[in-house]
Amino acid sequence: MFKQAFTIVSLGAFFFILCSMSNCKEDMTLGPLTTVHGKVTDVITGQGVPNISFQIKKDYSKPGYIDGGTGVSLYDTVSTQADGTYTLTFVPKGTGFFSLEYKDLGHNLAAYALTNYINIGADNTLDFKVYQSIRLGVNVHNTTDHGRKSFMFSYVSNAPYYYDSGYLMNFVTDKSFTYTVPHLSKITLISNFNNGYSATQYNILTDTLVFRQSFNTGSKDTTINITNL
Repeated sequence: MFKQAFTIVSLGAFFFILCSMSNCKEDMTLGPLTTVHGKVTDVITGQGVPNISFQIKKDYSKPGYIDGGTGVSLYDTVSTQADGTYTLTFVPKGTGFFSLEYKDLGHNLAAYALTNYINIGADNTLDFKVYQSIRLGVNVHNTTDHGRKSFMFSYVSNAPYYYDSGYLMNFVTDKSFTYTVPHLSKITLISNFNNGYSATQYNILTDTLVFRQSFNTGSKDTTINITNL
């Protein structure tokens, strides 16, 4: 036990000395002036989206860490204007991998970009797209089990990244669901009556009877009532 404790203390002292010799602190040497600008637009409407906040993110290697340790720094923020545009000029600190990240999208936005990488010392154009979402409450009323013992409810959207695979439950007469879905888009609600999963085929439902109902979402919170006859 004493030998093990001595080894741990010795390793700790070694790492401390190594770190002190190689300067484990983040490199904060100022780099060349760099500009990032672009526009955030709504995928559905094509309009610019204001008040979206970004920040510069730097991923870097920590010198002196024999295990190849890495660190992250966040600094320099910017928000989009009324037309969805933004411009940020900053001086990078140290070396590493720089990118432009969303600071806070809130609960009603889903976003993506072709790239968010920043070339240091250059003028970067980075455009982003967002899906603005609403909270959709769905009340399902089943008037019959259609001779099936199980039920699954799900939805799909014409907007990428929005879907729900549903979950299998014993047959229900009434059930409520809440989803986050894109506004101003087509949503298809799917009611699946079945007799559970196949014993021989993985993830395949047996004796299925499926009902689909489609509608277009608005721009505000919505409640939908579904009745399966």
